Amino acid sequence: MFFIGNILLKVIYIYQIIILASVVLSWIDRYGEMSITKFIRQLTDPYLNKLKVIVPVGGMYFDLSPIIGLLLLGVIREIVVRIFFGF
Repeated sequence: MFFIGNILLKVIYIYQIIILASVVLSWIDRYGEMSITKFIRQLTDPYLNKLKVIVPVGGMYFDLSPIIGLLLLGVIREIVVRIFFGF
């Protein structure tokens, strides 16, 4: 039981890192032309597109989906901890 819990926690942690990398790469490679950006977007876009909330700020738009996605993964992580480890 602990083995499954540890695997799930590691997968959630890795996916959180990938989402953060996607955010950083969106600042560096704005148009998604680099191959690493394309690969990371293939991993994160199916999840983040379901959570897409765009807020207009001044003359720009701010996408809240990475923040919401990371918060949701944090909640899922806490649920996994409580189910598998009883904390």
